Amino acid sequence: MDELGSGVLNVNKYLPVYAPGKRPVFIEGSSFKMIIPLDETMITKVTVSGGTVNGTVSGPVIDTVNKGISEGVKQKLVEMTIAIYKVEKPNTDDLAKAIHVSTRTTKRYIQILKQLNVIEFKGSPKTGGYVLTENFTKGLLS
Repeated sequence: MDELGSGVLNVNKYLPVYAPGKRPVFIEGSSFKMIIPLDETMITKVTVSGGTVNGTVSGPVIDTVNKGISEGVKQKLVEMTIAIYKVEKPNTDDLAKAIHVSTRTTKRYIQILKQLNVIEFKGSPKTGGYVLTENFTKGLLS
């Protein structure tokens, strides 16, 4: 590793929010490893696209979504919310690529998440993107 990447900076920046008082461990060797000590209550497992995603996003999204929505759509809404959580202000095309659906389908999912007050659009139409709402984010941290 030639220089300090943004991942290391982000771990140090956000870890106090998820695990107050704990510190990450960075191990340099033939490969770079890091150990991130998270509070077990902050971790929820959910299956997304055949893999497991750990995060606090999935539970609140599934809890908020109308029970009339299919499990497949719920999973895509979780995937989209996680993509918005991970990427700074993604646009519709970014989200369509992230969750592997058409732009038209992505727009429908965006409308659902907007109606549920999970996401909102910030910025100008050309350079802005979607972010998690303040109320939804507070719900994640409480």
